[in-house]
Amino acid sequence: MDKYNQKWVLLFSGGENPYAVTLGQTAYYSCPEICIDRLWRCHEDAHKKQWQRDGRLKFAVKYLWYHISQGYDKNPYEMEAKDAEKGLYPK
Repeated sequence: MDKYNQKWVLLFSGGENPYAVTLGQTAYYSCPEICIDRLWRCHEDAHKKQWQRDGRLKFAVKYLWYHISQGYDKNPYEMEAKDAEKGLYPK
């Protein structure tokens, strides 16, 4: 499930719009559906698979740990999602 035009998502972006956050099996996008392209959906779909694969607690704790200790760009979950945009992530 995806939800669009969710302005609260911008709290995580530092005001950068558009932006998205995936929690469990729902991706929340800061702008209307028309703004979201295929690559962005692939990225957020990868996060949905990660949540499902690792479970809610494990994913949330590990994601935050990686984000704090390694930063967004070196967070393995983000790297995997970026690979999904390129079609490198297993389906």
